[in-house]
Amino acid sequence: MMPSRAPLLMNCVTRNSNMRANAVQYTTALREASSSVAVFRKRLEVCAVIHAAFMADEKLHAAFLGAQASPAAQRNAIDRALGKELDDGLRSFFGILAEHRVMPLIPEIVRAGLLHADREEGIARVHVTSARELSATLRTRIESTLETELQRKVRATYEERPECIAGFRCEVDAERAWDGTVLGKLERLQERIRMVTAPGTTSS
Repeated sequence: MMPSRAPLLMNCVTRNSNMRANAVQYTTALREASSSVAVFRKRLEVCAVIHAAFMADEKLHAAFLGAQASPAAQRNAIDRALGKELDDGLRSFFGILAEHRVMPLIPEIVRAGLLHADREEGIARVHVTSARELSATLRTRIESTLETELQRKVRATYEERPECIAGFRCEVDAERAWDGTVLGKLERLQERIRMVTAPGTTSS
């Protein structure tokens, strides 16, 4: 049986008790208290399931995320709903979130956690937006080029938005973006024109 690592988890989160942790810090604490990336991903999955379940039920939502919900009520609600799916470490983690009254951070924690796990496994999440559906050949070329550039395995998702007009936009790990759409070029041109024509601006 895998050790709970609950004490380690508490230490990770409360390393500086005077500092209010943010989503990334809670994510880091959960990863440090997980024995492997696989365990970490499983715990993130359970977090997402729990949050979705409580969002879908008005009474559970009040007990789980309501402003007046007490930490004890939150822990009890979680145990009633998914107690069998929680290992000791994850139960401790939710207890910490309840005590710190930061349950609404769970979606951010899950998103940050997935990015953390991807980086650890050498994966880049890429979202490609284009005016129309890209061919399989072009998708392969885009992914191959990005893998060479990033030196990481690319997992790409695709979205069509007609307002892009032409070209495509790549967003990497929800942090960096390259916009080669006509819409993006027009918006940048509009911004340059606005800066040039702003009051007090002189042209050389």
